[in-house]
Amino acid sequence: MKWFIPLLLGLCPYILSAQVEPALLSSSMLTSSHQLYTGEITGWEFYPGIANPDSASQPSMWKTLRPADLSTSMADADGKLSGWLRLKFKMDIDLASKISGFRMGTWAATEVYLDGKHFQSFGQTGANRIGFKEYNPYQKWPSAIFLTPDTIHTLMVQVADRVSPFDHGQLQMQKVNPRAFLVFTTHEYNKGFLHALRQQHISTSVWISTCLLLSLLFWLMYFLHKEESYLKLFAILTTLSTLSSLGTAWSTSPDISYVAHCILDAAWSVFGWSMIGMTAVVLAGIFKAHIPRWIKLFFVAISIFGLVDGFVPGTISKIVAAALSFIIFGYLLFTSWRKIKGAQWAIVVGLLSTLVWLVIWAITRRETVASAILLSFPLSLLVYVALRFRAIQEEIRKSAEHVVALAEEKKKILTTQNELLEQQVEERTASLHQSLTELKSAQALLVQSEKMASLGQLTAGIAHEIQNPLNFVNNFSDVNKELLAEIKEAIEKGNFGEVGNTVTDILANEEKINHHGKRADAIVKGMLQHSRTSSGVKEPTDINALCDEYLRLAYHGLRAKDKSFNAMTKTDFDQSIGKVNVIPQDIGRVILNLITNAFYAVSEKQKALQTPYPLEGGPDYQPIVTVMTKHQLPLSGGRGSDGPIVTISVSDNGSGIPASALDKIFQPFFTTKPTGQGTGLGLSLSYDIVKAHGGELKVETKEGEGSVFIIQLPAN
Repeated sequence: MKWFIPLLLGLCPYILSAQVEPALLSSSMLTSSHQLYTGEITGWEFYPGIANPDSASQPSMWKTLRPADLSTSMADADGKLSGWLRLKFKMDIDLASKISGFRMGTWAATEVYLDGKHFQSFGQTGANRIGFKEYNPYQKWPSAIFLTPDTIHTLMVQVADRVSPFDHGQLQMQKVNPRAFLVFTTHEYNKGFLHALRQQHISTSVWISTCLLLSLLFWLMYFLHKEESYLKLFAILTTLSTLSSLGTAWSTSPDISYVAHCILDAAWSVFGWSMIGMTAVVLAGIFKAHIPRWIKLFFVAISIFGLVDGFVPGTISKIVAAALSFIIFGYLLFTSWRKIKGAQWAIVVGLLSTLVWLVIWAITRRETVASAILLSFPLSLLVYVALRFRAIQEEIRKSAEHVVALAEEKKKILTTQNELLEQQVEERTASLHQSLTELKSAQALLVQSEKMASLGQLTAGIAHEIQNPLNFVNNFSDVNKELLAEIKEAIEKGNFGEVGNTVTDILANEEKINHHGKRADAIVKGMLQHSRTSSGVKEPTDINALCDEYLRLAYHGLRAKDKSFNAMTKTDFDQSIGKVNVIPQDIGRVILNLITNAFYAVSEKQKALQTPYPLEGGPDYQPIVTVMTKHQLPLSGGRGSDGPIVTISVSDNGSGIPASALDKIFQPFFTTKPTGQGTGLGLSLSYDIVKAHGGELKVETKEGEGSVFIIQLPAN
């Protein structure tokens, strides 16, 4: 009996292993895609660790566990899970005749042994000092396999996996459906694999290229037509669609790592959900003509949801987010339904067609239908833009026709108005000619008035001047009359000696009468010469004599008006001047005007000093008017600077000219005299006369102290 116990213990593993019944696989376990998923088949056993299990010595280490039930709790402190999975199975004849391939459908790295022989490596498990590398299950062709029916086969799978840094800390193999741990494929699956893969590539390429072209097109149109703000929304939406499609395509690439796959999958989620949020923004912008704040908040919230769902899926229900999105889309459509018109119907059709294609895809699960779902709404945006631009062109055409009609109407109105204007212009021209004639007449009268004013002043002075010689003539005539009477008496008395003396006195008186008569005659001739119209011919003129004569005449003319006026006159004549070629009547008027103005200035200052509030200067003020002539070289900037000049300066010690009036004193009709005492033409005419002689009329003044008017004339 002693040998029985060791023998029993040695046979125990075989007895225990014989108790595990092989799994029976049949055709009824095939899916609609002609695959048989082994991840959830009962009969799997799990052995932890990387060491090759010795079933004879360690049978208790094997635990019944399906691949789909592997979890992070079995991982070590470094987040690594490793172990062996074993499945005994047999197939019926019908299934064995259909199975032709074998593939791995998860990210776990595995070494597969079939019936004790190495069958296939999927990734690198890290055993035998080889680094770990997860297996990318996307777009991989199944490995060929041949299984005999009704035969017990044993699958031994060394599995290695890691805890994902994303996805709630699940195993990487749980990123894809764990049922697809090991998948048997049929002839039908293998036949349709390339076709499905090709169809997927075509659909993805069409989707990406279409969205990319639409995005570029809408951005270009927006930069060309920034006034159409909806183009910016379309460009953003199609850009998000393009990025989402790129994330989808790249995340299922067969050559990327698990981390890259997760990041791209998250990017697809972010851009995809952001695209849904932007769809709500577009609908609000198109139907409501403005984007409410809550729509903007929805866009931000759905984008954040996409980010969270991309890295931590399942945190928020996608069904809830999708349902909320469709509710918002429905609300925007329902509240805007009565206002939808024109190109806006393209958006409605695009949104509804997306919903229809979504229902069809849920039924058929065809890749082409999925592409139709993704492209329906972006393409409807293009249709909207086309219809919108056609409507704009139609509006422009109608506006152009309206503008042309208005232009024709305005042309007719302008023609009529031109005729009226021509008639009015003719009437106004005739009126202007008449007004110009009247203006010239008035101007002549004003000039004549100014001349008469100066003539009146001159006449008063001449009358005073002529009175002296006339008094002498009258007095000496009376004396001669008395002397002749005395001669008559002397002759009668015979006193001829006295007659001779008396005759001598008479002759002396006659000489005086003749002298004063000639003087009166010269004064009258000067008055006539001043009063007659200028001949316009220059002649040699004694400037000093002219100045002296008009100084006396102006003074006596003012004295004739105001007997109380007294002023000191000074002269300083340069005798080297000689005679100058001028028009004496015109230059005489200028000199008379300047001297008269000087006497007026000192007279006004003298009157002001006699008021209760006298000006600065006090009662000792003595009015002084000085006339100077000088033969000199030309002043810098003066006219006639090509030769010597003659200057005539008239200065006074009056109140001076205010600075505000200094720039306007030579302007016609400007005067500082009270109303009725001046025409404002004296200095203007004087300035023109001096200019006509090739000279210059200047003024120097200091307010409160006096003024100096300087006439510069060519000496030749």
